[in-house]
Amino acid sequence: MDKKTFLDIVDTGLETDDRPRVLKALVVKDTWLYYRLFVALTRHINPELIVELGTHDGTGALHFRHGSETTRIVSVDIKSSQLVEDRLAAHCIDCVVCDSTKYAEFVDDKSVDILFIDANHTHQSLMADFNAWLPKLKKDGIILIDDVHWDKIITERLRVRFMIQGTLGENTDMSRAWKEIRAKKLGETFEIRKLHPMASFGVVLL
Repeated sequence: MDKKTFLDIVDTGLETDDRPRVLKALVVKDTWLYYRLFVALTRHINPELIVELGTHDGTGALHFRHGSETTRIVSVDIKSSQLVEDRLAAHCIDCVVCDSTKYAEFVDDKSVDILFIDANHTHQSLMADFNAWLPKLKKDGIILIDDVHWDKIITERLRVRFMIQGTLGENTDMSRAWKEIRAKKLGETFEIRKLHPMASFGVVLL
């Protein structure tokens, strides 16, 4: 996949929102564009394996699942809850409670179609995840990185003032890591800043 194809999926991937009511209830209205990408992308490429780093409430993994009933989806986090684990298990999603870099050791090289990194938002954590999982990606794999300019202080100020695009700091831990990733020149790398009102999204197309 190239950048143009990816952006076409972002812009026109789904004309109608066909999610069940229970899935719609998990996200607020202005973040649907963000999760729509997961559904549309999965439908477009029909991946064999998707790995999500950072489970939270399972919303990301469930939107990937909505895009494909047959894709194997694994969501990894150092902590979870019985509620989330049961929610994911009901949709045949593997919920793994483990350090994400450690779990990478148990995954075959060149087996992952899509890697979604949405775990600990620090320079060290992002680079550790990226380096541990890069060999696991297929040669035409896709890496999605959430919040590549995230900063805790800026974000909290935004939540109070109801502003948007304020997480786009250029000197944050995440932005430094993102700059290092882009410098590797592994394939096409670019950002999307319109998927979420308070987040910038990094994409690596291998």
